Amino acid sequence: MSLMTVSYTQANEAMKLVAVPDSHLSVSVPSNWSSHKIYSDVDSLAINLPRLKNGGTPMYPQFSFQFFHGAKIETSFKKATSHIRAHIYAERNIKFKESPAKTFTIDSEVIYDFASGGSATGQITEKIIFVGLSKWVLTCSLQGSKKQVLEFSTTLAEYCISALK
Repeated sequence: MSLMTVSYTQANEAMKLVAVPDSHLSVSVPSNWSSHKIYSDVDSLAINLPRLKNGGTPMYPQFSFQFFHGAKIETSFKKATSHIRAHIYAERNIKFKESPAKTFTIDSEVIYDFASGGSATGQITEKIIFVGLSKWVLTCSLQGSKKQVLEFSTTLAEYCISALK
């Protein structure tokens, strides 16, 4: 079975701009997709698929965007990858809207602890794009199953490009 990457943004679909925290950038996403801010040392924007009929939001795939002030792409890339214990693969240097960029993929095992006291493990794949512009770096990432990451890779690139317009 072969997987094909597709764009989930339709030409006639209503779009909304969602601000990337601590930056002057916004990402253009379908208006019915959900978004929220994730608070940490460097705040990020998370975007998920539209709400389900039961009102819930699918956790995966999840797109996220972070903005680093005063950063250079090589320094940010080395710092980020030095903390990753999982195997890094599909690492490439690319141009992203004429800006230097690096992309890579990792697979991680995740442990979920539930309030009931139970736990479970799962496999998460993450594709990350570091885009370097003068004195700052934008990271765009996609988390989900390996199949979801392959399926939504084109959409990740589209959303990342929309932030640079």
